[in-house]
Amino acid sequence: MQPNEERCLKRMCQRMLGLRQGVPAARSHARARAFCAAIGKGYSTLLNEINPNGCRSATGRAKLGVATVVALCRFARDARPVLYLARLVRDTRANAAARRAARASARRAIDRAVRKVAA
Repeated sequence: MQPNEERCLKRMCQRMLGLRQGVPAARSHARARAFCAAIGKGYSTLLNEINPNGCRSATGRAKLGVATVVALCRFARDARPVLYLARLVRDTRANAAARRAARASARRAIDRAVRKVAA
């Protein structure tokens, strides 16, 4: 996953918890705390995981796991993050297929050129 794609996913998760909107802080943090209690994850841990600008330490950034994303989708009843991940996977696979086809085409062209020279 590219850094900009990761940031987009993390911002999407923040919006689902109401942390990036014009929601009053007390209400949005209460929703985030309720989500943390539901999945059994620490509040500060979750905030570190969904921070798109995550602090860079010796161990790197906190990673947002797929299990957390799926739990958030269930909690918020919104599948956008999972659909976003599916689109990324689909695009990556399509690009890989296009690269394989281009390589095969190049190999065939080289084989034709070699046969022409040999003939």
